[in-house]
Amino acid sequence: MFTGKKTYLTNQIKLISLATYDLFTDEEFELYQQIISLSNELEKISNLSKQEQQEQKEIAKQLKETF
Repeated sequence: MFTGKKTYLTNQIKLISLATYDLFTDEEFELYQQIISLSNELEKISNLSKQEQQEQKEIAKQLKETF
């Protein structure tokens, strides 16, 4: 019954994984990179404003505790 050959691999298929941006043209990929860059910048700005809000809350809390 066992022939020593791996016959169960004869029907094996090979799959390739692709990301969405793998199918972009050069122009589309440049636009994609710009969008990602701008998105990252917006996130940085958002995080800064959250930090500033937190700092203001801490200052207000300290002032309330003092008076």
